[in-house]
Amino acid sequence: MGYEQWEVTCEASRRVALLGVAFHVLGDAVEEDEESTVCLGSSYGLTLCSPRICPDTGWIERLLTYTLGKAWLELLPDGIVCGCAGSCTGSTEQIMRELIRTYERGLESHILSKTLTGKEYFLAVGWNGMAAVAEGESREVHVPGVPLVVFMHTHPGGVCLPSSRDLESFAEFFSRGGLLAGVYSANCRFLLWLRQPLRVEDYDRLIMLAQKLKKVREYYDYMRELESELDKSSSIGYILELV
Repeated sequence: MGYEQWEVTCEASRRVALLGVAFHVLGDAVEEDEESTVCLGSSYGLTLCSPRICPDTGWIERLLTYTLGKAWLELLPDGIVCGCAGSCTGSTEQIMRELIRTYERGLESHILSKTLTGKEYFLAVGWNGMAAVAEGESREVHVPGVPLVVFMHTHPGGVCLPSSRDLESFAEFFSRGGLLAGVYSANCRFLLWLRQPLRVEDYDRLIMLAQKLKKVREYYDYMRELESELDKSSSIGYILELV
């Protein structure tokens, strides 16, 4: 018997992917020109505003393809266009906050609806804007080994806190260009997201935190370690709250 799965691609998933591409374009561009901004149209347009870089955006496109694969070209077949029109920002954190709001409005309900099933499900958004929900393997979900913008999964029961395995998977997810990951239960959610391009020390922090939590047995010790380490991160933000 096969696992349950279905596509949930929509305008919100395509917008989330576009915002994700904008995050990486800006992150790469400011390394060369701190005054760079990206400008997003009301639909699916994206332009780079950077007199020092434009019109030579080929190197950014090659970096995107190296990190994210070719799927982003399905969303932006014309590649990275130069221009300074539309709603422009020079902040990756601002882009991410809009990405999270878009996800919450248009996609979050799909994973919330699966928190009472007693099974583990995941929701994934690809770099071409396609989104899907699927049943995980027996009480365990692994982050797929393909580049994704968003990856969420459920924990049966009332605990949305990430396991050590979850944190290790999230570290790898972020290292492959992912931007928003999390865990949902029937009564709470835990989200990790990038404020800026992932810093090596924050990748290491997640891995070391996972190792620490394997030795923790008490809830309060777990929370102290989790919050203490994540609060030190400059490139990773987190949300832990009731739903």
